[in-house]
Amino acid sequence: MRCTANRTATRSLLRPKNIKKTLKPEPLNRVFGLKTKKEAKAFLDRYVLYVRQERRDLSKKQARQLCLTNIGYTSGYGEPDEARRVLKLFGTTHPIFGKSYPTPQVAFEMGQKLGAKVAREKRK
Repeated sequence: MRCTANRTATRSLLRPKNIKKTLKPEPLNRVFGLKTKKEAKAFLDRYVLYVRQERRDLSKKQARQLCLTNIGYTSGYGEPDEARRVLKLFGTTHPIFGKSYPTPQVAFEMGQKLGAKVAREKRK
């Protein structure tokens, strides 16, 4: 006959109930698979919780804005129609391109200009 009391006690010591489960990040490319506002809201809510867990210095509003910026940036990796759909679903824009979808050459030039601007600001 086995004694289960000791195993149960040991298990509860290893996993106390008062410790919150750590949230794990979901890949941002999942946004392309979301189809409804309800799915987008659930994804964003989980993402904001994760960011606030990692960055305790951010308010909920700041974390939400950071998440929307990241989602907007990620949308740039999709095809233009798909990216527009994702941006509309989340009510956000791409942080560099806004709601436009430039050609690869124009996007490259915009990136160069932004990089030069950041470099100039760092030198000040």
